[in-house]
Amino acid sequence: MSEDKTMCPVMKSPVDTEKAVESGLTSEYDGRVFYFCCPGCKVKFDEDSEKYISGLSDEKPHSGGGGCGGCC
Repeated sequence: MSEDKTMCPVMKSPVDTEKAVESGLTSEYDGRVFYFCCPGCKVKFDEDSEKYISGLSDEKPHSGGGGCGGCC
């Protein structure tokens, strides 16, 4: 299992990038690849990518328990 973790740009929860790739939970935007914790987050991001990438570094991580935090 991969230890490579990144944050879902929608829920700000940790994502195992290897599992996201295997599950098709990635999107490319503005030359960058984004990884998602669940299909609902990918759909939300794809519908309004700019909303989720603006201020990414300013956002605090989701405080819930990993994975989908109720976004879908």
